[in-house]
Amino acid sequence: MEDTPTAGEPASQPDPPETPSPSVLKPILIISAVIIGLCAGCVTLFSAVGDDDPSGHVTVACRDWVKERLKAPATADFSQETAAVEDSAANRWKVTGVVDSENSFGAKVRSRWTCIATHEGDTTSLVDITVDE
Repeated sequence: MEDTPTAGEPASQPDPPETPSPSVLKPILIISAVIIGLCAGCVTLFSAVGDDDPSGHVTVACRDWVKERLKAPATADFSQETAAVEDSAANRWKVTGVVDSENSFGAKVRSRWTCIATHEGDTTSLVDITVDE
């Protein structure tokens, strides 16, 4: 027999859905924000190193070569970078910039750098580099 309310009895209502407590929602929101931030960072990185514009590839390679010449490469902070084609027939690029990094005494020093590189397909090769301290 079907469960039907009898006269004078209220019809049964379904239980409302439980709302998650704020202590459960907070970690979920934090994790979501971190994931979104990481994705945004990836988009920025890959847009700076796009396949259609080799200047990003050349600049990243030059930064790596500059870091190899620093006393504390992990402290490197690059700025004022410019990348320009120096010789289009030879796929030769000139990248210049400034890097702030720690010296062997732990003091921050600013150095200007110039990098000459060639870029062909997926390969970037160092031609010359100078780092002035």
